[in-house]
Amino acid sequence: MIEGELLYWGCGTESQLGLGNTANRLAPLVGAQAACGGLPVLTMECGESHTMAVMRDGALWTFGRGLFGELSHNDYISRLVLTRTEAQHFGNANRDDCLCYWQG
Repeated sequence: MIEGELLYWGCGTESQLGLGNTANRLAPLVGAQAACGGLPVLTMECGESHTMAVMRDGALWTFGRGLFGELSHNDYISRLVLTRTEAQHFGNANRDDCLCYWQG
């Protein structure tokens, strides 16, 4: 494993693994840097049905259920794969951290 890569496994029913499908993964799968232009992951957070990753350049990538706007794309659309958010949604500022929450 290379520093800055993500390991994916667990429930994927809401596409929260970002692998392009809704399959569950029982064993860790290495990936993400290729999907994000080769950028290493700085930090990430996992919600119940979505995931956020901040890359070393400050870009925020999200995937999973977006039915309530939780993916920060200014819409209510779920994403099956890592999708970069647009900086204008954050005042054109780079991010160095992210937060996901679960309310239940």
